[in-house]
Amino acid sequence: MGDKQNGTAYIVAGAAVGLVSVVMVAVSFFRLIWAMGGLAVALMRLAYLTVFDRPGRS
Repeated sequence: MGDKQNGTAYIVAGAAVGLVSVVMVAVSFFRLIWAMGGLAVALMRLAYLTVFDRPGRS
């Protein structure tokens, strides 16, 4: 009986560690996608200002 309880505790601990690891990976992927989206928006704004701001400068 003690063996079975010990095994269950290991399974529960392993599941908790796996869940935390999955959440951390998901969060890092979300941050990566968020950063890439922000970079794309910044580049598009820069390109827009570069292309369409010429009449104001000249």
